[in-house]
Amino acid sequence: MLPTEPAVAVAPDSHIRAKLVVCRAEGSGDSRVCREFESALVDTGATHTTISPAAANALGLGAGKAVESRVADGRKLDSRIVAAQVCIGDPTKQGEAVCVDAPVTVLEGARPLIGQSTLRAMKAQLNVAAGTFEVSGRVAKRED
Repeated sequence: MLPTEPAVAVAPDSHIRAKLVVCRAEGSGDSRVCREFESALVDTGATHTTISPAAANALGLGAGKAVESRVADGRKLDSRIVAAQVCIGDPTKQGEAVCVDAPVTVLEGARPLIGQSTLRAMKAQLNVAAGTFEVSGRVAKRED
């Protein structure tokens, strides 16, 4: 992968994993607090990027808005939506991340995943047939 590409891998089964960094939104504290997730699933069926309550608490993301989330198996679970900065790649290195302000769902038992609100804001495009995933003009190809 070139240094200017986000840390993204398209697996042979077309599952996409990316380095996800979630930061407390600007203006919500005196210092920037971030949490890195090395291999988050890019989930085109998820509405929002999702993290666990422990991760949200470590970031100091606050209470947010209480909502009910429907998960892949159809269950409805209590969750909350918080504002955060979401990055694919390493935001501490120039040119190695794409970052947007996006809502994040905080859900008990959640594994980190990157959902549509973040993907749309990043202008991400997935081409399963070609095995590519593009984020703001940067392309990752399937590892055959």
